[in-house]
Amino acid sequence: MKLLNIFYAAPVVFVVLYGDVSAFEREYSINAETGIGYDSNAFLAPGKDYFDPVENGTIRPERRPGFFIPFSLEGEYGIGSTRAKLVSELEMSRRFYPGPRLNSADTYSTGLTTGLEYLMGKEGVYRDRVFIGPAVFYNKETYVDRDTGEERRTVTTSESLAERFTYYGYGLKAYLRVRTTPVRFAVRADVKEYDYREVPVFSSLDYLYYRAGGGVEFDISESTLLELDYDYYARDFRDRESRDLQGDLAEGTDRKYAYNEAGISLRQEVGRSWRIYFDSSRLSRDDRFAGYYDYVRDRFGVRVRYDDREGLKVKADAAWWERDYPNAFAFDDPAFPRKFDKAWEGKAGVEMTTSKTWKFWSEYEYTDRDSTDPRYDYRRHQISAGIGVTL
Repeated sequence: MKLLNIFYAAPVVFVVLYGDVSAFEREYSINAETGIGYDSNAFLAPGKDYFDPVENGTIRPERRPGFFIPFSLEGEYGIGSTRAKLVSELEMSRRFYPGPRLNSADTYSTGLTTGLEYLMGKEGVYRDRVFIGPAVFYNKETYVDRDTGEERRTVTTSESLAERFTYYGYGLKAYLRVRTTPVRFAVRADVKEYDYREVPVFSSLDYLYYRAGGGVEFDISESTLLELDYDYYARDFRDRESRDLQGDLAEGTDRKYAYNEAGISLRQEVGRSWRIYFDSSRLSRDDRFAGYYDYVRDRFGVRVRYDDREGLKVKADAAWWERDYPNAFAFDDPAFPRKFDKAWEGKAGVEMTTSKTWKFWSEYEYTDRDSTDPRYDYRRHQISAGIGVTL
């Protein structure tokens, strides 16, 4: 009940401030998509054999390809006047892999946000907005052995560890978005509590998350826009031990990570239908104990968008990133190389809208990741197609 009580405040405050709600306007939207897809590496199995010091033997990963059914649902409901609204947003995502060999790859997530939104300025396409409200969310995925695709279990008693990464949570989010000035900007803040399922052997993954940040964007010319973003956020674990600089767990410690992320994006319009984005970002993580899990990740990408304004949309994305750990080791063992990851990622898609209600879509995704820790070295292709409905 505590998890649901956090939603009571927003509607009550709205009624107190604005009185009888029967005369207010109501609006809603629902977007749903489903289809079928093929995944070449459902469990992200490494691409080659490797030696595992924990098992003291050579591991021969088994890559498991197969089909999946994606489903997503987004809904929004608002009630209020032209200036103040009570807004609820629902997001749900599910990926289902039929068959016993792949059902451990199933994923499910959902989130619900309800809050007060205040709109400033004259009615029109662009208005300034302030929002504050609570949120609840849930995520379910199976903890598996990536080498085999099998559910993880304890070694001695064979107890299931499948729900280790399943969690629910709740929190509060707020933002200010100003779109009516020459330099548009946004300020945002979140605080969330993540509550993971408890499993044998492993310590809890529960943590408190908080974030504060913002961004600005402005026109360089009629066809060129520049966007700058910055966020500071942290994860404060409740009962998860830190590691010292030798990679060993330090008894009696609590793990905490602090992140600083800055990004820049340049958007160039080409004619009436094309837009090209050039993106760059840097994310640094600070392990607040000994610095073992410190890292710096640099990312560069290009996005291309085409919209013929008559129902056809095309997108193509390409990105490269690298993540450097100055203190951590593969397998958390000083006898192995320092951790370093890099990857190429690509995505392409086509969407055809045939009416106000129906659309057809197809998408392809590719990931090629290299790592000095061979457990996380893999390639993956995904292709999918389906239909969407908007109400």
